[in-house]
Amino acid sequence: TPQPWKTPLAAAGLLGLVLLVWYERRGGFDFLARQPWPTGPGSTPAAASPPAAAPSAWRRALGAEAKALAIVVGLCLLGGAALFDGRLMQGHDSLEYLPRLVEFHQNLRHAVLFPRWAPDLAYGHGVPEWVYMPPLFQYLGEAFHLLGASFVRSINLALLALYLGAGLSAYALGRRLSDQAGGVLAAAAYLYAPYLHSDLYVRHAAA
Repeated sequence: TPQPWKTPLAAAGLLGLVLLVWYERRGGFDFLARQPWPTGPGSTPAAASPPAAAPSAWRRALGAEAKALAIVVGLCLLGGAALFDGRLMQGHDSLEYLPRLVEFHQNLRHAVLFPRWAPDLAYGHGVPEWVYMPPLFQYLGEAFHLLGASFVRSINLALLALYLGAGLSAYALGRRLSDQAGGVLAAAAYLYAPYLHSDLYVRHAAA
């Protein structure tokens, strides 16, 4: 359905793309280039590789990130608080995922580890559901169901897990390009983006 805000939004997107290209042409993204590892007088290109980090170094690095990671997880739990509810979420596609997960579970019960056919959909005629739909969400929901959650709660927990993964990924990107504060800011900007919440709570689009 045409909406009056779609035209200016499309124009803003095109303008943003033009500005990004102009900024890239001026070398604005040169700081993203990966710097080569320094080589010593006796080193060869094959030997120019990062040193292997000891487990203690990994623990120290994780400890240094603990406060920022705790903030990101807190932001995820706050933004996804509604997903802790055991009831079916309301949304455009909220009735689509429950029967899919049940069909996926029945396939796995019959030792079909890579399901393609959902035999009970389409009024019992069957649908090649996972020939054209990505099954990752169903695998994740099935994992929660095997841990004891109901089908409905498994769907909500799978969405929450994906939401958490998205926040941590945004933090990792911001942290790589900036610092811990930049990582937290990137995670907050992504986790609370209106479009993402529209996907979660209005469209309820998980795949």
